[in-house]
Amino acid sequence: MATVHLRIGDLVWGKLGRYPPWPGKIVSPPKDLKKPRGKKCHFVKFFGTEDQ
Repeated sequence: MATVHLRIGDLVWGKLGRYPPWPGKIVSPPKDLKKPRGKKCHFVKFFGTEDQ
């Protein structure tokens, strides 16, 4: 599998649980959230979710 390099602002398709894939954007992590240790992760803001 090819290596993927994602940056903040990149558009992606993401899948959460049993829901179908949905478009979103890579965003900065919230200030009050601790990132998991030892894991590389990206935070995705799904379009149309209306959350703050």
